[in-house]
Amino acid sequence: MRLLLKDQKPVKFIKKDGSEYNIKGNIQSGVNKMTTASVNLKFEPGDYLERELPNEVVEKYKIMKVNYSKDFVNLDIQNIMDIPFETIAQAPTLNIGEVKGHLNVNSVVNDYSTNYYTDANEAFFRDMKEAMANTNDDVLKAIDEI
Repeated sequence: MRLLLKDQKPVKFIKKDGSEYNIKGNIQSGVNKMTTASVNLKFEPGDYLERELPNEVVEKYKIMKVNYSKDFVNLDIQNIMDIPFETIAQAPTLNIGEVKGHLNVNSVVNDYSTNYYTDANEAFFRDMKEAMANTNDDVLKAIDEI
């Protein structure tokens, strides 16, 4: 494949760490591809590309896959307008939970995990009921419901 100079347009390459490079490339948005002769740069999935259209609209693409060859780099890209919002830019969250001696730490964007500590849960609520034994029946019933 030959990458013609006339087919390459200005593109801003943005690394995940925020560093930016002005390069030339051929973005083919219809097939989610970009080809560039900038083989000296390290492109990685998760980096971004931006290009300004003649009508001054700025398009932003996320790099999904990188394919290097001797003379050019072929990138699989996706316009971030086509990516579900949840996967674009959410600040990481840190969830810390402890149930009677079992510590669980999750540092993720979305945590869909389920943690079961059956023995610890039973012991925790048993201890709670014993500590509240001198209170009224409504409190003990609430503990059972939990």
